[in-house]
Parts: sequence; structure tokens; C-alpha cells
Amino acid sequence: MILLPSIQIILPLVSMPEITANLFIQRKDCSVDTQLNNLMQLKEEMANVRNDWEGYYSKAKVAASSMDLKEKDFPASRRDCAAECTSPAEAFKRNVFYVAVDAHIVGVQKCITKLDECAEKFRFLWKFDEMSNAELLACTEALQKSYPNDISEDIMNEVAFLKQGFQANFNCDPKRATPQILMHGIIDSNLRNIFSNIFVAARIFLAIPPTVATEERGFSTLKFIKNTVRSTMSQDRLNSLGMLSINADVAKALSFDDLIDKFASQKVRKQGRSQDFSKGGG
Repeated sequence: MILLPSIQIILPLVSMPEITANLFIQRKDCSVDTQLNNLMQLKEEMANVRNDWEGYYSKAKVAASSMDLKEKDFPASRRDCAAECTSPAEAFKRNVFYVAVDAHIVGVQKCITKLDECAEKFRFLWKFDEMSNAELLACTEALQKSYPNDISEDIMNEVAFLKQGFQANFNCDPKRATPQILMHGIIDSNLRNIFSNIFVAARIFLAIPPTVATEERGFSTLKFIKNTVRSTMSQDRLNSLGMLSINADVAKALSFDDLIDKFASQKVRKQGRSQDFSKGGG
């Protein structure tokens, strides 16, 4: 027995999988500048979904018929039936589909605005080749005032030198520069003494979490670790198991032979001290 209209159930299922940007937004290694591009792509894809109601409505009908769901269209309310020119499907599109998609687009735009405000002070890290000297000066001054204890006023001279000699020192096209490329280039070329403030700025920028997806995964992991069977687990063990689970890629790369040898040597020393203590007492 189908409790809800089949088209209403299938419609979100045929539209949401085509929004691919949502998968990139939830990546762990995503920085703020990359996240901005992903959100702009998501906003564009949601706008395409909004403008293609007829296409998704047709796909929902085909999917519903292929799943042998009952032929049941949208329910018509009394208010909708009062208007002669409004069909139940048209009312659903206007009162549900457009409202849901528009709310999502507005939410994405708010995220874009917030991230853009956050990235504005760091924009020289990947736009230094396109920005004028006056724009670079204003950007670096604002950043230095925001982090006076971490970044000195020398960053203005460092950015000017970076703009002139980036391609020669980093062997990369300035238009393809990213904060990650800049930071790793400074490390690989051993230029931390020359671009010390830029290096600190890149580290601060890359440490800013663009989403809360990683934190949500952490809480989900703790929920699986500390279940009803492990209700008496201590806080230290819970933190350790949580860190191992969250950073599973790092944990899998560790050499278990070295860890076993270290654990065994500690046990041997502990047993040796116990035997010495017992002989002394006897």
C-alpha cells in the first residue's frame, strides 16, 4: 500500500543525484578557496534544477512507473481547486518544489557570502598575479592587522617579491597558483626564511575549516565507538580510539611491527623491575 503520492516520493530522488557539487563540498581536504568554487557550482546546479521542472517531473513519472508504483497524482487542496487554472501538479511546483529549491539556493548564497568575507584578506595567496599593487597593499595590511602576533609588516615586501619571481622560483604558472602549491613550494624550495610571513599566512588559511562535515564525522565516529557494550569506557581510551578512527588513513600507514616491538620492550622492562623488587623484598 502506497501511503504517499508516488510522484512526490520519486521527484527528489531523480533530481538530487545530478547535483554533483554536493559531494565535493564534503571533502576533508577542501580549503576555503576551493569551497567557494564548489558552492558557486552548487548554486548554478540548483538553479538548473529549478528551471527544469518539466524534465524532472517527467523523469519522476518514468521512475514511478518502472517501480510499479500506483498511479496517483498530487492531492488537490480546496484552496488550489478554487483557482480554475491551477492543477495539482502546478500547485505542487509552486508551493513545494520552488519553495524548497529557492530556500536551498538562498542558504548556499549565505555560505558563499560568509566564506568570501573570510577569504578576502587571504586572496593574495592565489590572486597575487591578477591584483594591482594597491590591492595587494590593502589586502596584506588588513591581514597583518588581523594577525599582528603572527604576521609582521614585512609581508608587504614579501608579496611584492613573490609577484615578480614566482614563476622562476616555484616553476609554476602564477594563474594556476593555489595556497597549497604556494606553501609546498616554499617548503620544497627551502624559502621559508624569505617568505616567512607568506608561509604563516598560507598555514593559517589552510587551517580554516570551510565546513563542519569533518566535525560531524567525528561525533558520528564517537557514537559508533562508545555504544551500549562499551558504556564503561574511560575518557582517555575513547579519545584515543576516536583519533585512530578519524585519522584511519594515517593509522593504516603505521608499521605495526615497530609498535609491537616497542610495546613488548616496555612489558619486558616492567616485568624485570617487578622481579628485582620481589628479590629485594625476599
